[in-house]
This record gives sequence, C-alpha cells and structure tokens, in this order.
Amino acid sequence: MDLGTSSGNKRFIPKINATIQTPMINQVVILKWKNKDHVALTTIWDHINNATFLLNKAWKTSNEAWLGLENTYLASDIVTQIHL
Repeated sequence: MDLGTSSGNKRFIPKINATIQTPMINQVVILKWKNKDHVALTTIWDHINNATFLLNKAWKTSNEAWLGLENTYLASDIVTQIHL
C-alpha cells in the first residue's frame, strides 16, 4: 500500500462506507429529538388554561406552541403592555 506522497502516484484514500451506519444514527437522533419535543409540548399544554388549549390544539411541535403563545401574549405596543 503506497501512499504516493513522494513517488507522484495517487494517494491511497480509504473509502468509508457511511451509508450503513449513518441512517441508523440519524434515526436515533431524530427519535430522541421527537421525544424531547413531545415532552416540551406536553409541559406547555399542562401549564396553559383550557380556553387557550382549545383554541390552539392544532400545535404539533413545542416550537409552534411557543410561537403561538408569544403571538398571543407578547405585548407589542405600550398600550398592550400597560393593559397586561
């Protein structure tokens, strides 16, 4: 096995078969992320009142829920800030 660094030949680059391991690793990472997202979404649902839940039960991810709550309750102007 000549690496070819001094003789001018092509360098030997071992091929790595990443297709065998990568999909399984990606699936594990995705499943862990989905589980954490579900836990976060459940926590949000547990801490909002029923009226808010009924209006926004179409949220599928914790990010959608968080952004929806921000849009609902985040004060955007001085009048709203004083009212809240």
